[in-house]
Formats: sequence, structure tokens, C-alpha cells
Amino acid sequence: MELVEKGQIVDGNCKNGAYKQLEKLLQERVSGCRVKAYPNIEGRFKKLKKRWHAITFMRKQSGWGWDEVNKCIVCPEGSWDEFEKVNYSLIFIFLSYKLLLF
Repeated sequence: MELVEKGQIVDGNCKNGAYKQLEKLLQERVSGCRVKAYPNIEGRFKKLKKRWHAITFMRKQSGWGWDEVNKCIVCPEGSWDEFEKVNYSLIFIFLSYKLLLF
């Protein structure tokens, strides 16, 4: 949030030096943190952004929505198969994503 307030991250885009500032903030606040701006933070930010855009695109499909109880995208019967044929590259983002259970 501090980087957003300082104007280093605007509309989801990082300005020059934002990743380095985030690295510095993490090292100050988390003892023993060895996360580096490049490639760790930048790579994770890009993956998160890609997934966010995919989910947003899916939710904008006609008749599709969000289930607040199960925290997932819902779609009309049969529309998933058609969507999968046309937009396989979006679905592949999630097929290659390992879900961590806590």
C-alpha cells in the first residue's frame, strides 16, 4: 500500500525502482527475508497480473458471475466447454498453476 500511496504503483503498473523499494520494505519488516526484486518479486507480480486479467475476462462473459460462498466463477450449463475451445490459452494459465493448501 505504501508504494501505491507514493505513486510507485499506478493502475497495477510499477514505475522504475518500485520492485527495489518493495524488496527493501520486505527486508525491513520480515526478518531473514531474502526475496530479491529481480526475478522474484517481478516474476510473481507478472504472474498475479496475468491471472487477474484472465479471471476478469471470464467474469465479463455473458451470464458468468462470481459465487461469494464458494469463491469461484460460475457459468451457465454448457458454456464452459465452448469457452474452453476458444480460450484455451487463458485456461492453460490455471492448468499449469499449482494450488497450495493451507
